[in-house]
Amino acid sequence: MGRLPRAVTRAILEQPEHLPAALAWARRLGLELRFDEEELALELNLTGPGATTEAPPEPYRISGLLEDFDVLPIIWRYVDPRSGANIGVAAYPRPTGSSVLHGNGLICAPWSRLAYAVEGGIHSDWQDLTDWKTPRPPYTFAPTIADQLDRLYRETRASTGRMAALPVAA
Repeated sequence: MGRLPRAVTRAILEQPEHLPAALAWARRLGLELRFDEEELALELNLTGPGATTEAPPEPYRISGLLEDFDVLPIIWRYVDPRSGANIGVAAYPRPTGSSVLHGNGLICAPWSRLAYAVEGGIHSDWQDLTDWKTPRPPYTFAPTIADQLDRLYRETRASTGRMAALPVAA
């Protein structure tokens, strides 16, 4: 159960700079961004490069849980593109350059709730989840859902393949 009533979160998400802007961003790129109003969840399917130049493109799926948005950052993760299951590093594209993708299978950014130590992440230096919209140079700053999705989209496209092979489907 979240800290905010779901009706409050839904009202925040309806503001033009939040969900409407993210949906418009996805439409401009020809992507389908799905929002589950009941679950307060987003899903975006993407295609990224294969592990080699000869390999076919790889499918990816980004999942976002928006409970308590925008008081708290979104719970972003890459999930199994076939099922939506949380499978860890195999769901993530391999990072290149200065990246928000962390080798242990999380999105390492102040706008990603799972990066905070209090949520099991690696950043014990980020204490207050409610302070996620404060710029923290040199870390990425993405105060809107569209900004965050755009960063993840660009990271996926710049990847050199998946961090690990997808598990064999059951």
